[in-house]
Amino acid sequence: MATIVNTMEEEPMLAVVRSIAQLAWADAGAEVADPEVARPCAEAQQQILAGRWLDMASLMLASADLLLLSPSTPDKDLECVLTVICNLVTKVGSEDEALEIAKLICAKLTHQLGEKPMLR
Repeated sequence: MATIVNTMEEEPMLAVVRSIAQLAWADAGAEVADPEVARPCAEAQQQILAGRWLDMASLMLASADLLLLSPSTPDKDLECVLTVICNLVTKVGSEDEALEIAKLICAKLTHQLGEKPMLR
């Protein structure tokens, strides 16, 4: 498993949620996009502060569909997002919760293989 090295002050999980939300709303104007980007970021921040890692994994995996299904997403971006999501397993306090997060990740990846060689 890759090691995450923080190169900025923003929490990597929050950066992933923000990046995916920005991609999802890129075609909308700033007036529409800004509140739509802020909503999942606020939800993610609440989950991080509360230590709700399973909920955080669900949120990140649901929004990651945009990257998983897009043929134009660079493999390095996808690798970064998946590394951050997989790192959630190391944050949990119990093996049961770690297993649940791992099951969510596996279910998403096996369901969304598509044409992404990196996912295979």
